[in-house]
Amino acid sequence: MSRLAALALVACVLGLAAPRAQAGDVATVRVSATVLGVCKIVSVDDIRFGDLDPSRPVDVEAQGAVRLQCTRGVDYRLSVDSGQGFDAAAGRRRMRAGEAFLPYTLAAEAFSGIGTGFRVPIELPLAATLRGDDYRDLPADTYTDTIRVLLEP
Repeated sequence: MSRLAALALVACVLGLAAPRAQAGDVATVRVSATVLGVCKIVSVDDIRFGDLDPSRPVDVEAQGAVRLQCTRGVDYRLSVDSGQGFDAAAGRRRMRAGEAFLPYTLAAEAFSGIGTGFRVPIELPLAATLRGDDYRDLPADTYTDTIRVLLEP
């Protein structure tokens, strides 16, 4: 092989082995998620005073509860309305049976706090009291009221 042919062969081999110019690009991809600030009432326990003996009237306490869960770090407020039997003129809560009423009080009507997440519910007590003198002369019946609880994040 001639010297010229050998140089041409080396040039071809080197030309094939040489890196070719390439045009590339780089981009970024964002990954995101939004955790919402959510509050939910998980369960409630009714307030039950049980059987009341008007021949031996005593003040009676009963307790219910509201269990809630909120996103960790979210402020919440739980409020209790006045109930269906509320006496606006006297400013008091009442249970009703027909035309008869039995007044009661709640120890607290509003709660607030900070959510702890959705693993363990937060339990808020609803403590209620009724006075013995208030049922001493009432007709025998089952007295009821319905109150609503409102949970706001």
